[in-house]
Formats: sequence, C-alpha cells, structure tokens
Amino acid sequence: MIISRWKTSASWQAALLPQIENSASCSSASLWWHVLGTCAMRLRHQFGVLNSRLNVYSVRGLKIADSSVTPSNVGANAHNMTLIIGEKAAIIIADALGIEGV
Repeated sequence: MIISRWKTSASWQAALLPQIENSASCSSASLWWHVLGTCAMRLRHQFGVLNSRLNVYSVRGLKIADSSVTPSNVGANAHNMTLIIGEKAAIIIADALGIEGV
C-alpha cells in the first residue's frame, strides 16, 4: 500500500489508514490538494506576481511556469493545466530568445 512507503509516524498511519481503506477513492479521504495562485498572473494593482509573459514584477530575468501562476482554482485536472502552462512557457521563452519553430 502507498501509505506504507511514506516515512511517517505510527500515529499518523493509524489515523489515516482506516480512512483510506474505507474510502471509495483517495479524494474522499481529503489527502489531495494543489497550491494554486501563490504567484498569480494578475495585474500588479490586483496583487499579481507576474505578467502574461510569465515575468515576475520588479525582478529582471525571472519567469515562473508552474501551477502557482493560475489566479484561482480551476475546474480541471491540475496536472493537465500545469502541462499546458509549461508548453506555453516554452513558446514564450523561445520567442524571447528568437528561436523559431517551437
């Protein structure tokens, strides 16, 4: 079982194992969550951290390309969304470097 591979204390395992085993899926055990919006792509006056070109405000040469750039939670799979962000980041970076055909 996955939980046995984690390096956790016995009390942690004792608390979670019954909940996982009795759940229809892991999502109902409340173990899965994604941090989104910690570096939100918004306008600066709306407390955004980066612009639409993934550039961090006030930091030259730094781009962020992960799930933290989404301004709020999305109604989609976070993994797929992160892949799309990565693909768009590759296009943005290639464009900035003058690389064509990406």
